[in-house]
Amino acid sequence: MAAPTIPVPTLPSSGADPDLRDGLEFLRGGRFADAEVCFRSAMVRFGERPDILHFLAVCVVNRGDAAAAEKLWRKAIKRDPDEAMLHFNLGAVQHRQGRLDDAVKSWRQTVRLDGNYHEARLRMAGTLAELERHADAQSAYRELITALEAATDGDAAPEVVAQRWHLTAMAQAGLGYVLYRLGQPADALAPFNAAIAAMPATAPEWPGIQADRGLALAAAGNVEDGLAAVDEALSVAPDRAALHHSRGHVLFHAGRAAEAIASLQRAMELDSSRADSARLLGLAHERSGDPVGAMQAFETALKARPGFSEVAQDASSLAIDRGEFGRALDLLKPYLEQHRDDAKAWNNAGIAFLMLNELERAHAAFKRAHRLTPDDPLVLTNYGRTLTRMDRAQEAAPLHRRALELLPGDPRLLGHYGNCLLVRGHIEEARRVYENALIVDPDNADARAGMEQLRAMSNAAATPQA
Repeated sequence: MAAPTIPVPTLPSSGADPDLRDGLEFLRGGRFADAEVCFRSAMVRFGERPDILHFLAVCVVNRGDAAAAEKLWRKAIKRDPDEAMLHFNLGAVQHRQGRLDDAVKSWRQTVRLDGNYHEARLRMAGTLAELERHADAQSAYRELITALEAATDGDAAPEVVAQRWHLTAMAQAGLGYVLYRLGQPADALAPFNAAIAAMPATAPEWPGIQADRGLALAAAGNVEDGLAAVDEALSVAPDRAALHHSRGHVLFHAGRAAEAIASLQRAMELDSSRADSARLLGLAHERSGDPVGAMQAFETALKARPGFSEVAQDASSLAIDRGEFGRALDLLKPYLEQHRDDAKAWNNAGIAFLMLNELERAHAAFKRAHRLTPDDPLVLTNYGRTLTRMDRAQEAAPLHRRALELLPGDPRLLGHYGNCLLVRGHIEEARRVYENALIVDPDNADARAGMEQLRAMSNAAATPQA
């Protein structure tokens, strides 16, 4: 969501002070530096009045210093705590600084002070969606729509009516998006359709809303209609990276990964900082049988967003699948130095160490992963594999059993448990476990190797000694 706009000052100033008068003229004309000089001069004479602090904060934020503007708005609020617009602007500068939870709190206070401050409701709902608190965002959007529907135009000026219709369209679009994200794409279509009907196609927001509607259509099973909606959005705004990403998203999730690549590449050409597009491009290359292209895309995503946990896992998993265990560790090391509590990343690091026969380091990685997610069956079985390799199969056995309780019948887990049983000398039990694994997956490497070992042991026992 775009950073909230700081509104033009509306707090009244008493008298016809020339500094305040000139400052407001400069402010409305976009001459923020000149306006700031005037307001600072006025504050010398009148003190830290809330209206002057507010005007000055608008100047400061428009020269790019959101932190300094926040201090000024906090001072203004301290002197006039019941002015809703001050709280709205505080939320706006908090949002600009990436402090989304604080922004939500400020906008909640705005709405408490003025229930008709619909812009604050819209910003609050949108920021809740940014925080992926989609259920909370859904409630906030519904409350806003109800409030807007209850409003009456009366003798309102045309621009006020137009603003209310615009807010209604944005609220319906936001509701549609969070319903889509909540896995309810069919329910999302009604609010999306209402938004499209309420907003003129010339509005700058229209292409994004139409593309999001396309995502919902595709997720509801209408892939071609979804693509048509995204293409219509692209016909209006062909240079928006987000729209090309949406097209690639629809194609990828419709099982058309090879077709998705061109759209995702175009999204990256238009905006190389789009880590989500780079990740999806990597997944599309991987699914299309191009691991080299996939790894390049994953590395691009990690450069754009070093803390992108899903990409760290995707890239290291791909490297492990290709037998590039050192590369997997090279990818994971800088990530894990900053994100110590990612169990999946520690699990991948443990697998790489295990494959390199660095058992102590594998043990440490799996131990940490297990502490973070004690009921992850893959972590449990990998931890057990390592203990078995360290001649500690008795400790490994309960880990394997717990993994199979959580994911019963999984051939990977059965193969690893069979190895543990075999090392412990439980020959017949190991045989049964291997056989069960092969019923589900005849190509299971652990089970096949285990059965070969059992046959070799049986043949050796049957061979007469010289």
